[in-house]
Amino acid sequence: MLPSVSPITNIFVTAKGVYFTPHARPDGSTAVNLLRFADGKVEAIAEISKPIWFGLSVSPDEHSILYTQVDHEESKLMVVDQWP
Repeated sequence: MLPSVSPITNIFVTAKGVYFTPHARPDGSTAVNLLRFADGKVEAIAEISKPIWFGLSVSPDEHSILYTQVDHEESKLMVVDQWP
């Protein structure tokens, strides 16, 4: 059982174990962790300094990880007072 996963789609199963991203820290950073099948221990594979989004994949040789990263997020709220 995984300690935490966020977003829920960031899980990837390989022969070694389950790669996943846990809930983000208050500053938005997180990690890619591996829950190893052999001993049930969780190991941090990579630290990620920026917020991530949906999507996690691991190469067949387990030497590369692909994930989505949020570099910039913006929204604009506009109010229209006089609508015809």
